Amino acid sequence: MYKRYFLISIAFVAVIIGFLFLNGRLTEKDKYQQEFADRYRVYAVTVPTHLNFCNEKVPTHDFEIFERFDRELTINTYFQSQTILNIKRGSRYFPIIEPILKRNGIPDDFKYLCMVESGLSNVTSPSNAVGFWQFIEETGRRYGLRINEEVDERYDIAKSTQAACLYFKDAYAEFNNWTLAAASYNMGINGIKGALNKQDVNSFYDLYVNSETSRYIMRLLAIKEIYEHPRVYGYYIPQFLRYPPVPVYSEQITGPIADLIEYAKAHKITYKTFKTLNPWLRKNELKNKDTDTYVIYFPQEGAEHLVSDFYGYDEPSDSTDMSVDATEPIIVRSDSALAKVKAQDSMVYVEINHTVERKEDLNSIAMKYHTTVPKIMIWNNLEFTTVKKDQVLRILVRKDVLPLVK
Repeated sequence: MYKRYFLISIAFVAVIIGFLFLNGRLTEKDKYQQEFADRYRVYAVTVPTHLNFCNEKVPTHDFEIFERFDRELTINTYFQSQTILNIKRGSRYFPIIEPILKRNGIPDDFKYLCMVESGLSNVTSPSNAVGFWQFIEETGRRYGLRINEEVDERYDIAKSTQAACLYFKDAYAEFNNWTLAAASYNMGINGIKGALNKQDVNSFYDLYVNSETSRYIMRLLAIKEIYEHPRVYGYYIPQFLRYPPVPVYSEQITGPIADLIEYAKAHKITYKTFKTLNPWLRKNELKNKDTDTYVIYFPQEGAEHLVSDFYGYDEPSDSTDMSVDATEPIIVRSDSALAKVKAQDSMVYVEINHTVERKEDLNSIAMKYHTTVPKIMIWNNLEFTTVKKDQVLRILVRKDVLPLVK
């Protein structure tokens, strides 16, 4: 028996020595590859079972539909840069698009077509389709957009959204189905109509179409799914990192403007800001020979500061005087005696519990306490900017600005 144990021990020691010997001969490349295999992970996405577009259920039990959607969900989940920008831009532009869709009786899901078409930006395609909704010139004019040397309303988000709504109404009147109406935005009403008749089917999901259109609806569904459930797909984009709407006011004009640069200066804004808000004006002048009525947008007073303040980039930094022996701000409870604190005022914070009043929002609260929206959200672990009446928020106010708090 002892002999058997002895042989087993010898064999075990031999294995250990062999392993150490081989491991010692591993090259740096071998070690790197082994570490890569041990640590690197890429996870496949899971397809949700309850997908719908405009309340029409997506038949994911059909393996071909399932796999086609899975492809687009995978691509858009791992197309991180564009997906992050889609989510950020949605916060700025959906508040403009959504009311126009609603006013026209178009389902809210159609706002995601903008993300498919343009990524919510005024781009021009190789086929000269323009703007958020990617209208070609002929179709744009057909649906009421003015397009000439001076003006191209395909670049006007509100007017081009209205034109898109008119198209969707026409398409729905033809098909009595919103998914087919959305597909026709890519393939054309006549193209979808001809394919349905030829194949003798009445559902998009039973239709065999070209690769671009077959991917179009699945991409739309994937973008909608990720936008509505970002955390499920690994996207953590709190509200204060999304682009806020720019507060604007509008003026109507019916006459010419000889110099748009001087016109912008007369309104106390830069030409850059003017063009950012009015990209549909294509030249430095507006002759307006037909005396058409146009609506021009201007930023509300302080709008640029409000947007910067939303991100928290405009706030003065705390004191960095090395005479203060503190690496963190000193927080003093509102009931404590501030006179006992010897550190500089700009490094001393008073903690205040603020109870949200009716009609208050984070912007107004931040202004009241001379701080920023992102900081309030961080202090209170808030993901969204929405607050409710009687909600209690923790606010840290610098002692040097405390006298300014009303």
